[in-house]
Amino acid sequence: MARFAALCCEANPEISEWSTPIAGSTDSLFVYGEIVRNAPGDVPLSDQSASLLMNDEAGTVMKLDLSRLPEVTIYPGQLVSFLGSFEGGDRFITSRQFFPAPLPLAPLKKTLVDENFRMWCASGPFTTTDNCSYEPLCDLLDMVAKEQPHVLILMGPLVESKNVFMQRPEFPETYESVMNQLMRNIAKSLEGCRTEVIVQPAPFRDACCQPIFPTPPFLFSSDVCKKMGKRLHCVSDPCIARLNGIEVAFTSSEVIMHLSKTEWHSSPEQENRDRITRLNSHILEQRSLYPLVPPAIPSSLEELMKICNLRAAPHVIINSSVLAASIKNINGTIFVNPGITSRGGSGTFLRSEFSTSLAQNASDLSDCSMFEIVKL
Repeated sequence: MARFAALCCEANPEISEWSTPIAGSTDSLFVYGEIVRNAPGDVPLSDQSASLLMNDEAGTVMKLDLSRLPEVTIYPGQLVSFLGSFEGGDRFITSRQFFPAPLPLAPLKKTLVDENFRMWCASGPFTTTDNCSYEPLCDLLDMVAKEQPHVLILMGPLVESKNVFMQRPEFPETYESVMNQLMRNIAKSLEGCRTEVIVQPAPFRDACCQPIFPTPPFLFSSDVCKKMGKRLHCVSDPCIARLNGIEVAFTSSEVIMHLSKTEWHSSPEQENRDRITRLNSHILEQRSLYPLVPPAIPSSLEELMKICNLRAAPHVIINSSVLAASIKNINGTIFVNPGITSRGGSGTFLRSEFSTSLAQNASDLSDCSMFEIVKL
């Protein structure tokens, strides 16, 4: 919280000093803190239930009045700074909101591949809930074997915990055996293919991952690892990786869905705004791959704050979600939701390509790259 306050001061010289206001006072003061919901039961966060948790020894919580802000977005755990006053009442009436400077983009590093770099990404479920045939994944792997992108990212769930076919008492296999056989089939389909495969679990949707976020990598059987060799990379959720000089962050945590359920937004043009862009922008503004506190899924808060922290804006952030597939450019970072591989007859995945020759002189990744959502 103190780091956020310092960044706000750097970006807004008019902030003279931070204060802890006393209810009933009339002075205009600068404050910062964390948005919390101050309401009983399941009452959602709104302008009527929003309070500010101050960064002082007493853990002061004061009710907020946001009615004078022309546009405002809040959600639990959001770090904010305001100018305002109690004006003699019991709610701190905010008149201005302050923000840190935009998070700088990570530097593009030297490329390892001379040709155009191609990255594909697909998100589970990879089969419908009434079978375990994995036909959509097989179709995807046929395309990969033919076109051989440099990297294929498979984001969970690999074995969906809600798959009713595998939940039947007569189903003969364990979740682990299904997962390892699936990986053997992937290895066989991509035999002789140069494509490197990155696999990430989906917390609480994958039947074979640890039920906590951040989530450790999958543990596959030794024969699977031997078959795939160095082309297989098992990563945690979230993960930030350098792929041919490009910084790519990806998470299967459903953070955008979680934010959409808890966010409260007010604007004169509320119905005309791009909500998905706004939800994704919270990640850069809060410098975290999961800015919602408390998290919507069981989490280690200490690990979450450490692992999800962003020191620079990645060039690409992949937020896989059950929401509609999308591609958004926000301050130079490309946000992607590849959609679901198995969604009835309209599964989708991400196909992207980066011009290696243009990347070093490009100010924006969009100037030297192509992103598209492809239907299976």
